[in-house]
Amino acid sequence: MKAINFKTILKNGIVTIPAEYSSEWEGKQICVILLDNAEKILPVETTDINPLKGSVTFDE
Repeated sequence: MKAINFKTILKNGIVTIPAEYSSEWEGKQICVILLDNAEKILPVETTDINPLKGSVTFDE
């Protein structure tokens, strides 16, 4: 299986393949995977429900 990677903008539901690749792929059945190129948003940190988790105390 051969793969190419390029960025494009979807317009009216049409994915345009760059000219340098189009003749090589013309008429072939292809598999398309779409990835959203939006800015990554990091998850919000949550506070630990149990503040004593991981604490060790010794009584003498």
